[in-house]
Amino acid sequence: MFGFIKCIAGGLICIIPFPAIQAAGAGLVMSGINDCLDGAREQGDENERLQQMDEQRRREAQQQLDI
Repeated sequence: MFGFIKCIAGGLICIIPFPAIQAAGAGLVMSGINDCLDGAREQGDENERLQQMDEQRRREAQQQLDI
């Protein structure tokens, strides 16, 4: 979420017609995109970990039924 806000803020800064300020705005946009990608990667890792835990619980439950 914070990455998205950084992207929007950087885009708004890029509107200002001074090259140095536009470069700073572009840097903020790139930083925001990087934050968004990192957040998506972390969420994917968390989902994968939860799926593995669920699968392990199913295996354990099945083993209990087989006994």
